Amino acid sequence: MGYTGLSLSEVKELRVRHGLNVLPSSKGISAIKIFIAQFANPMVYLLVFVGLISVVLQKYLDIIFIFSVVFLNSIFGFFQEYKAQKTFQAIKRLLRPVARVFREGQQQTISAAEVVPGDIVSVSIGDKIPADGVILEEVNFSANEAILTGESEPVVKKEGENVFMATIVSSGRAVLKITKIGAGTKIGEIASALKETVQPPTTLQLRLKKLTHTLIYIAIFLSCLVYGLGIFAGRDFWQMTQMAAIILVAIIPEALIIVITLILVIAMQKTLKRKALIRKLLAVETLGSVTTICTDKTGTLTEGKMKVSKVDFIDRPKGLLAMCLCNDFADTLEVACWDFLEQQKDFNLKETLGRYKRVSEVPFGSEHKFMATANCLEVKNGGQCFLFVKGAAEIIIQMSDLSEEAKSSALLQIDDWAKTGLKVLGLGFVEITEDQSKKINIAAMPRLKWAA
Repeated sequence: MGYTGLSLSEVKELRVRHGLNVLPSSKGISAIKIFIAQFANPMVYLLVFVGLISVVLQKYLDIIFIFSVVFLNSIFGFFQEYKAQKTFQAIKRLLRPVARVFREGQQQTISAAEVVPGDIVSVSIGDKIPADGVILEEVNFSANEAILTGESEPVVKKEGENVFMATIVSSGRAVLKITKIGAGTKIGEIASALKETVQPPTTLQLRLKKLTHTLIYIAIFLSCLVYGLGIFAGRDFWQMTQMAAIILVAIIPEALIIVITLILVIAMQKTLKRKALIRKLLAVETLGSVTTICTDKTGTLTEGKMKVSKVDFIDRPKGLLAMCLCNDFADTLEVACWDFLEQQKDFNLKETLGRYKRVSEVPFGSEHKFMATANCLEVKNGGQCFLFVKGAAEIIIQMSDLSEEAKSSALLQIDDWAKTGLKVLGLGFVEITEDQSKKINIAAMPRLKWAA
């Protein structure tokens, strides 16, 4: 079905009214603010105070050392955080999604930020939905909404149902009408709430503050004690004042803060090598202090991506054929099978698809819990026909010609894998005649050979 979409004048008017389709985010901190922020530390305050005492006492070496420590600490922290922010901004510029929209009767590819309410957008497998919308038409369409719900299983969507910004198309294709953009979307509401969240001080900041207070109390107590004993013993007032100030300065560990900063810088660089970009230096220690991770009810952390992690082939060649030919590349499970096949050096996807012709098929259904295809070789390649079946492992096992003992053993293995959180898939095949390949009868399925 053809779509006209919005006119350019309508787009301009809507953009003025609604703005760009971007999520609310805080502006980048300027270099000056990053540098000044390095001084917001109780230990730095204490060192500056000690430095001022040294100025009064005219201890020039102490003055140079203390203020050099404060300055070097600020420089280390500044360059590391400034570099991290620049890297973060560069990554944001690279990750600019696009959208295929209908405008003035033509389909155009534009930046997702330029989408406006009322736009007609086309999406297909692998696309990120650019904004909230309603489905106008769909074909085998499902979306991964893990970013909103935490559930990795794709959600099947039908005509008239809503889809949401930043969710990913898992299967099929659809045409959407955009209803909300930017901050008005579901993900935009979440982003706004996160933006308003006040960040509490880190564990390291709290401990440094406590240490600073402890050092101050100890230094003041000892200085007052020495001063009081000196005056009681009849020593010179000015001499004892200097002595108390020197003790106050000596107790403060000037090098501590620069040592802490250097340790955090090294830790920050190591985490970056493991592909974790940390914007604030003090956050490194926070990550290191994590003792408990709370997950969803399944106890898993997911990427919204599925992959083959274990295989147990009984007939590897036929199992690979079943993964390839009984596959519509329609959901994350079938995409995972496809990715697995591409990694196999002894299997040629393009050649296999060219040699085997799909004659008939039975789509996957919740009633029978399997998908079946009948595929035939060309006559010059032997003309053989096969029925390939892919589905719930326990169903495929019951359809196979395995002995009861073998079935029980296979079911035990399936249970073991399922207990570890794996989604278990069964593969089966059987050679059939050309006449049988023309129509697959679900009610009278032949006994299968168990492939995997």
